[in-house]
Amino acid sequence: MTDLHEVADNIFVVRQKAGMGGIKPPMNIYVLAGHNGLIFDGGYGTRHDIQHARKSIEAIQQRFEEQGKVCHIGRILPSHTHPDHFSGLKGMRKELGLSVLLTKKMAERITSAAIYRQSYADPEGEQGVFSHRQSGLRKFMHQQLSRFYYNKIFGVTFLSNPDELIEEESKIDINGETWDILSGHGHCDDHIMLYRQEAGILLAGDNVLRSITTWLGPPRSNLEDYINTLERIKKLPGLTRILSAHGSPIENPVERVEEIIQYRHSRTEEILNIVRAAGQKGISFHRLLETVYPGEGSMRRALVEGWVIVTIQYLEEKVRIRREDDGKTVRFVCTDG
Repeated sequence: MTDLHEVADNIFVVRQKAGMGGIKPPMNIYVLAGHNGLIFDGGYGTRHDIQHARKSIEAIQQRFEEQGKVCHIGRILPSHTHPDHFSGLKGMRKELGLSVLLTKKMAERITSAAIYRQSYADPEGEQGVFSHRQSGLRKFMHQQLSRFYYNKIFGVTFLSNPDELIEEESKIDINGETWDILSGHGHCDDHIMLYRQEAGILLAGDNVLRSITTWLGPPRSNLEDYINTLERIKKLPGLTRILSAHGSPIENPVERVEEIIQYRHSRTEEILNIVRAAGQKGISFHRLLETVYPGEGSMRRALVEGWVIVTIQYLEEKVRIRREDDGKTVRFVCTDG
């Protein structure tokens, strides 16, 4: 029998386990069970992951039947289009006969592998500023490894024919209850959340995690949008619990969100102070990254550089720093000296 984890009244979590030594983080899929139920987030799409999800959902339905209650789960909605959130949509639809709900932006992104890759294309030559230059062979090998990683480990599959398009900032009926669909951009530019004020429950996707900070990185993350999303969450009326895509429930939501906001502000000040300390000669991105993560190898820095990049972009937008390009190196200079 599959273990059932009921995290709130008639809300169950299906936990997809970690793999590959942490390369594939554990993932939470939420089942809002009842006569007109919905699954929030698609999770991974490998055969094993899909079968695990199917067995878990069937166990939830069996429990309802044993209690003499109707349980029909006919829809699935992802929080956003990062691979650990949409890869299982196609397989779950096939295995469980689900209708796939997407926002227009999500539907455009996951139509095909080519379109999805294009959403991560280098904007306006930014790669030359923020990324290590790669030879043609190294770039090819990196692309092949990335495709293997996503296809074999995450089970990425794309979906060109959603069953229904929904709007951000709208409402949806789930088991006779009205839930708000809230935009929650910043971590990802098509991120949504589900909120029911009467229950005080927010399904936050990746926006708020209990014990770690969420990943940020270009080109689909934006620091200002993320801070605005956190401020919005903090002000939700009646909020008492956050259910996240990774980790356990958050029972002190306002305090945790404020903690994340302050952390992001402190990291932003850290980057600004490093640039300021470089004076008018400025500092290159790679030197800045080495200053933030001294003693770390290039592989480690490459894994964590995303938040540094979006922080630099944020400070540029706020005119706190500026770029200077001598034709060889781009350096960042603090505008207040």
